[in-house]
Amino acid sequence: NFRKMRRKMPSLKWLYWHDHDMGLDADELVKGLLRLLSHRLPIVASMYVTKGEKPHWCANFMHEVEMQPSGLLQVYEVGLGGLLTHWQVYDAVEAVHEILAYTDRDTGERHVGFFQEIVIEKVPYPEDYFFCWLCRRTPIKNPTEEDPKRLTTGIGIFVDTNVRLHHRDADGHAYPIGDWPPIPIDEKANE
Repeated sequence: NFRKMRRKMPSLKWLYWHDHDMGLDADELVKGLLRLLSHRLPIVASMYVTKGEKPHWCANFMHEVEMQPSGLLQVYEVGLGGLLTHWQVYDAVEAVHEILAYTDRDTGERHVGFFQEIVIEKVPYPEDYFFCWLCRRTPIKNPTEEDPKRLTTGIGIFVDTNVRLHHRDADGHAYPIGDWPPIPIDEKANE
């Protein structure tokens, strides 16, 4: 529970979500995490693919977005296999989406259902994409000199296209086998 961790360690600012089957070794993971931290974005993720013969990226890409020189690319959704989040994301989402809060009937503790498998308008969302859906619909403060209380809709979700984690199956095979698939962005946006 992130709340408990924050109470015990108030200096905790970042939470890194990492699936057990990601990465080839500790060096790959640490190098990737340090690079994600260097961006200092509320949400930034590693790139990785699905397992299988025809792997594809675990992300839903935006059309006509510009890849930044650093390799950052804004996306609609991304998997939690290598996701770095700032603690303020959870506070902002919770404040806007109060309906997510529930009380554990056994312990009486209050929890927030940030990660749920859910169907929205007949579209099934796995827990990681639902979290991204919530973030994109959370107004955040984006002050300007003219309007210090200005709100912007949506917390941006980014991937670092230079941080790529291999996805291992139960037999230890790392995907992709061979080349990484192309990143589906509109090349005209990068001209």
